[in-house]
Amino acid sequence: MKSLPRLSLFGQGGYGKPGLNMLLNEFDWFYIAGARLQWNLGELYSLSAERKSNAISKSSIQVQKEIFLLNASITAEQYRNDITKYKLLISEDNEIVDLRNEIMKASKAQLDNGVITSSDYIREMNAADQARQNLLLHQLQLIQTELDYNDYIAQP
Repeated sequence: MKSLPRLSLFGQGGYGKPGLNMLLNEFDWFYIAGARLQWNLGELYSLSAERKSNAISKSSIQVQKEIFLLNASITAEQYRNDITKYKLLISEDNEIVDLRNEIMKASKAQLDNGVITSSDYIREMNAADQARQNLLLHQLQLIQTELDYNDYIAQP
């Protein structure tokens, strides 16, 4: 921690002229040893503000984590809802395709008997074809949504 005192030991020695006694002009051994204590008291003044800042940062990170988890949950739920929606649309499209095929058969019989014109029959053919295209589109959208959901769930 920054606010705790630091203790250090030091030592220095040597042989030289003059030694520690400057009045003696001869070669002599010398050494100095000691301990040093450093304590930065200025850190104590900012310690409480730093602790508050750390607590705010910690709570901010917790909030961000909760938001991330909530967004992930919402996204996964949205994928599941889309999958359910496309399955429902596909079942309705299957019914529509069956009904359109029945209408087209009836229209073919009416065209053969001269009750409707060929443009009416073509309109019914186009409607049946459009129903099949909608079915295929919804099937593709279901597959794409399932793949996206699986990719989303598989993310680390």
